[in-house]
Amino acid sequence: AEAAGRADTSVPADVASAAADAAAEALARTPDQLAVLAEAGVVDAGGRGLLAVLDELAAVLSGRPSPARGDFRFTPRGGTRASEAEQDQQPWEVMYLLEEATEDAVTTLKEDLSAIGDSVTIAANGAGTYAVHVHCADIGAAIEAGMRAGKPHQVRVESLTGAARPRDRSGSAVLAVVCGAELAELCQHEGVTVLDVRAGHAVSVEVVEQAIDELAADHVTVLAASRELTVLAEDAAERARKHGGEVVVVPCASPVQVLAAIAVHDPERRTGDNVVAMAEAAAATRRGELKRAEQDAITWVGRVAAGDLVGFADDEVVLIAPADRPPAEAATELLDLLLASGGELVTVLLGASAPAGMTEAVTKHMARVHPEVELSIYPGGQTDSVLSLGVE
Repeated sequence: AEAAGRADTSVPADVASAAADAAAEALARTPDQLAVLAEAGVVDAGGRGLLAVLDELAAVLSGRPSPARGDFRFTPRGGTRASEAEQDQQPWEVMYLLEEATEDAVTTLKEDLSAIGDSVTIAANGAGTYAVHVHCADIGAAIEAGMRAGKPHQVRVESLTGAARPRDRSGSAVLAVVCGAELAELCQHEGVTVLDVRAGHAVSVEVVEQAIDELAADHVTVLAASRELTVLAEDAAERARKHGGEVVVVPCASPVQVLAAIAVHDPERRTGDNVVAMAEAAAATRRGELKRAEQDAITWVGRVAAGDLVGFADDEVVLIAPADRPPAEAATELLDLLLASGGELVTVLLGASAPAGMTEAVTKHMARVHPEVELSIYPGGQTDSVLSLGVE
């Protein structure tokens, strides 16, 4: 366009010819601008196509044949491709639609995505929906950033490297980082590798990193059963990526979200599609926990004394029961609170301190009050809660 504007003529054929000649010169310089082109000994394909269009336009306007431009092939240069190194760092393209996000939340989202990747774009449609796009190495972090900003949906993940999405199961693995022997056995039964972080035992980034490395898989998806373990897993994943391969941590804050993610995993599906499905399943699972208070505290619901039963919906206290109240009663009340906003499937993981009769009490209550809801109860063995609840 600049060459056409500088042409000392207003004759359409001459203007088109000047533009085509300038495009040819620019095309010849593309190997100097992109290392991947120099490595392959070729020019930019899109630029070559544009030049062909301009040459044909000039030929039509002038009545002369299109000029012979040559094949634009060069001697490939040796060495490591710079763009290949960049792709190793940002191997995934993550896209999703975002709703129920404020302008401030969108601004924060853009900052968060820019911190973990590049090519960040967030486009508004004027009706409260945003189209989000980022190139990054951590798919889970990109989706989790969207969850903090609003409600992401229609998530798509595409590989930016040809070898990053194998269609067979030999190059991928799932690692669940959990606490509790029964929960570990439950995850293993579903076909995933488990790192059981027993209560009272020190767990470190190095331990999780070693577990990832020992899988010797090209792609590892990590599911951690608490926010604390997820943070640990993210640090371990960052270190493990330096050894080669891709490691993605799916955001989870509870063992029931880990189970929900495992339930939708399909070994025959592509890795990126599996990660998206597991992240969506975990995010769609509302979580609840019933715990014993270890010390006195003040909450939004009221005063808590050491030994009281405290019910959580996600991270908010919604129930306080005196220490002498039967845990089964507190558990069913917490279930009612979680199901007040709807639900089709409830998963209950019994902790190590769950009393005898808990399964029977919860089963009878659900059959009487919520007969339309499917119920699954498993021993979890977790020591930090009386029970964990998941509602889908």
